[in-house]
Amino acid sequence: MPAIGFDEALRIILSSVQPVSSENVALDKALGRIAAAAVIADEDAVPFPRSAMDGYAVRASECARATKNHPIELPVAGNVFAEKGESILAPGTALAIMTGAPVPRGADAVIPHERTEQHGASVHIFAPVAPGDCVFPPGEDFRKGDELIATGEVLNAGKLALLAFAGKPAVRVFRRPRVAIVCTGDELVDPASTPTHGQVRKNEHELYGANSRLDELHAAMLRVKLKQLDARNRRRAAIAAYYSEHLGQLVIPPLADPTRTHVYHQYVVRTPARDALRAHLVARGIETGVHYPVPIHRQPAWLRAYGETPPLPRAEQAAREMLSLPVHADLTDEEVERVADGVVQFFERR
Repeated sequence: MPAIGFDEALRIILSSVQPVSSENVALDKALGRIAAAAVIADEDAVPFPRSAMDGYAVRASECARATKNHPIELPVAGNVFAEKGESILAPGTALAIMTGAPVPRGADAVIPHERTEQHGASVHIFAPVAPGDCVFPPGEDFRKGDELIATGEVLNAGKLALLAFAGKPAVRVFRRPRVAIVCTGDELVDPASTPTHGQVRKNEHELYGANSRLDELHAAMLRVKLKQLDARNRRRAAIAAYYSEHLGQLVIPPLADPTRTHVYHQYVVRTPARDALRAHLVARGIETGVHYPVPIHRQPAWLRAYGETPPLPRAEQAAREMLSLPVHADLTDEEVERVADGVVQFFERR
């Protein structure tokens, strides 16, 4: 089949998928989700003029002639805080005001502290101001009817903060798709095989690397799996105990310390007949793993960094003998018995 371009491949994929259904979720559950509907502002934000600076709310006309040498003096009639109700500025006075506080009725400008000097109960103003100076007008963040979130937009922290500011405790998002990934290709071959052109052996590492980044997808999956961790560890331990009981005289089972709890991420046995046993099990539809067929001191990355090392016969023997049997927590009892029976049958025939 001839290769196709990226755009054509994308078109084929998209033509065969359908949008998933949607659901309402609380904002604290919506990070990284995709908006399923546009979100429209119900009101102006904020609906009143606000001070952009710490300073004094004044009438601009009363400060028009203020200069450094001839300041305007106004009595300070009180304070305006962001959390208080509406204040009223009397003619011929000023009100101390904090950043974000509503501009009092009667005031049309705010003069910053830097252009003033307080003397007792009065303030000296050294520069004129124009109407609207240092004032955020109503609706400066958004207006009623503005689109806050578009359909298909990724909800990051900033978007969720905007929704909270707009008084939206929940948002409609697409349900998370359930995805299965199938890996194809035959470029990796077993260490015992001879690679053809374009192929490489598995488990041969050319460079040192690191696998240390926990991305959002892995974190989301682990949040679900952590709730089942203890139960799944117990299940793997039970499978391991069954294997050890039935196979302990045939293969070398994993070492167990009675003072420790083993979670059996792998169940690794050793036998000189490793490769024959593996072929026997594969023929019966039982997959196994050889996770470390090449010892570290024989890896290309090691050799490139440190050169040849003296033989390590025990490590090399272990690499030839180790075999990982299935120990996944989702295995049924029947599947576990089938694995054990397959191992027993192999040794009975030898």
